[in-house]
Amino acid sequence: MVTIIVLLILAGVAINLTIGSNGIFKRAENATNIYDEKAIEENLEMLYQEQMIDEAAGRISRDETDVFLEMTKGKEVSQEDIERFNNVLGKYSKKLYGIWTIEDLKSIGNNEEYPLDGIYIQFKDITMEEEGISPIGKEANQFTGIYNGNGKKIEELNIKAEGDNIGLFGVNSGKIENVTVENCNLELNYAFVGAIAGVNNGIITKCTNNNGEIHSTADNNGSIVGGMVGLNKEDGLVEGCTNNSNISGEYKLVGGIVGYNLGAKIENCNNYGNISGPSQVGGIAGNTGGVDESSTAYLGNCNNYGNVEGKNIEQYNNDGSIGGIAGLNYHYSIIEKSKNEGIVKCDSWYAGGIIGINYDTVNNCINKGEVQSISGASTSQQIGGIVGRNACIIKECLNTGDVSGTTDNFDYIGGIAGVMNGTSYVRTLEAKIEKCYNSGNITGNNNIGGLVGRTSELGEINSCYNIGDVTGNSLVGGITGATVGGANYIYNSYNKGKISSITEYAGGITGIIRCKIENCYNSGKVEMQSTSDRVGGLFGTLDISYVEKEKIKNCYYLDSSYSKACGNESVIGNIEGAKSITDEELKNLAETLGSEFKKNEEGDMYPKLIWE
Repeated sequence: MVTIIVLLILAGVAINLTIGSNGIFKRAENATNIYDEKAIEENLEMLYQEQMIDEAAGRISRDETDVFLEMTKGKEVSQEDIERFNNVLGKYSKKLYGIWTIEDLKSIGNNEEYPLDGIYIQFKDITMEEEGISPIGKEANQFTGIYNGNGKKIEELNIKAEGDNIGLFGVNSGKIENVTVENCNLELNYAFVGAIAGVNNGIITKCTNNNGEIHSTADNNGSIVGGMVGLNKEDGLVEGCTNNSNISGEYKLVGGIVGYNLGAKIENCNNYGNISGPSQVGGIAGNTGGVDESSTAYLGNCNNYGNVEGKNIEQYNNDGSIGGIAGLNYHYSIIEKSKNEGIVKCDSWYAGGIIGINYDTVNNCINKGEVQSISGASTSQQIGGIVGRNACIIKECLNTGDVSGTTDNFDYIGGIAGVMNGTSYVRTLEAKIEKCYNSGNITGNNNIGGLVGRTSELGEINSCYNIGDVTGNSLVGGITGATVGGANYIYNSYNKGKISSITEYAGGITGIIRCKIENCYNSGKVEMQSTSDRVGGLFGTLDISYVEKEKIKNCYYLDSSYSKACGNESVIGNIEGAKSITDEELKNLAETLGSEFKKNEEGDMYPKLIWE
C-alpha cells in the first residue's frame, strides 16, 4: 500500500482519492448506476488512476469497456445506455460503440462511424455469413482501439482476403479481449495467420478459439500460423488465451497459440488442439526468440495438452525442430514455468517434450507427454524429454514421459536432452543442465542416456538424477550415453535406473567417458546382452586420450549393479576415484559425496540431492 501511495503522489494524485470512501480501492456506492452521469465520471476517474498504477507495475489494466460492463451488469444493454455513457466519455475524447450484428462487425475500419481507434463491446453472438469478413486492420492502417468480445461468440468465422495477415483482425496494435471464435475453418495460401489476429503488436487477452481447423499452405519462407496469432511482434502480448482447434502448416513456424513470437510475450495460455508441420512447430509457439539483448522474448506459465507432430520435413533437409511448448527457443528468449502433457512425434532431427532446439534459457518446466520418433524416420534424431538439442541453459526441469527413438538410426536420446553442446553461432554459449531429473523410460539405438544422449564440447551437468530405465543398442548410460568432448563436466549427480545395452558401451553413469566427473553414484543394475567387456557399474569405457583417470573423483557404484567400475580397466588399470560400495555404505554416503547431497530417511535410503 505504501508503495502505491508513493507512486500516486509522484503522479500528482491526491491520497484521499486512493484510500477515502470513494477511492480506488473502494468503489463508489452508486458505481452501477448507469443513469447517473456523476457515477460514470467517478468510475472513469478511478479507472484512469488505476491505469497509471498498472502501467507503472507493468500489468494489464482494466479499460472503459470494463467500466461500462460493470455499471450495466445484469441489465439488457440498449443504445441509449451507450449514448448516456458516451456523454461522459466524450469529455476524454473517446467513444464507445456497440456490436450487435455482422454488419456492425464488418463496419469497423470500413465506415467512418466505426473507426479503427474506437472502443467496442460485442453484445450478441454473431454467426458469420458465407461471404465472410475482411480482416479488421491492415499493416498500413492497423487496429489501435479496444475490442471486448464480452464472452459472446463469433461463429463460423470465415476470412476473405488476398494477401498475408489473416485473422478476425489483420494487424492489431490495440487491445483485444474476451473474444470467442467458434468453428473457424481456414485453409489459405497465405502467411501470418491466426483466428484472432494475423499480426499482433498490442494486447490480446482472454480469447478462445474453439472447434476449428486452420491450415496454411504458404511458401517455404514460413507458414507462420497460430491458433490465436500468426506473428506476435516486439510490443505484443498474448495472455490468458486458449486454443481448442487443430493448427497445421505446410511449412515452418506453426504454434497452438502463436506461430512466431518475435521479441514479444506469451503468458498464461493453454493449447488443447493438435499441432503439426515440418519445422519450428510447438504446442504454444513455433519459434520464440528475441531481436537482441534489449528486445527479448518471453514465454511463461503456459500448458500444452494437444499432440504435436513434425512431418513432411523434406523441404527443410530433415532439419525440423518440434516441441511440446516451442519448436525453437532462439537467442535472447526465456521459456519458464510451462508444462506439456501432449504426445510429441517427429520424423525430423530435433524433438523435445518442451523445446526442439534451445539456444537460451528453459527454466522450471515439466514434460509428462511421450516423446517419440515416427516409425520409419529417415534421418538420425536428437530427442529429449525436455529439449532435443540443448546449446544453453536447462534448469529445474523434470521429465516423467517415456522418450523413444527408432532402432535403425544413429540416434541421440535422453530424458532431459538428446544432445548437449555449446555453440558460437550468433553468440558464444556454454550448455548447462542443472537441478533436473528424469523418471521416464528412455529407449533407442545409440547414444541413449537417462539425462542426455550425448554431450559434446562446452557442456556441464550438475546436481541432476535419473530413475528411469535406459535401453539401447550401444552407448547407453544412466546420466549420458556418451561424452565425446574434453570440455565437459558431470558433477553431483546419480542414477538409479536400470541400464541395458545389446552390443557394447554401457555404464551406470555413462557409456563412454571423455570428461571430468566428480561426486556421482550409480545404484542401478547394468546389463549387457553381448559378450563385450565394455560395460561397468560407472562407465562402459574411459577414453584416456581425452581425460586422465585422475579427473574421475569421488564416484561410487553399488556392488550389486556390476562387478567392476569401468569396462576397459584391464587396459587402463584401476581408477582410484571410482569405487565399489555395499548397500549399507551407500546409505551413509551423503557426507562423503559433498555439500550438494543430503541423507535420505525414506525408501532405499540412498543419498538425495539437497534440492529434492
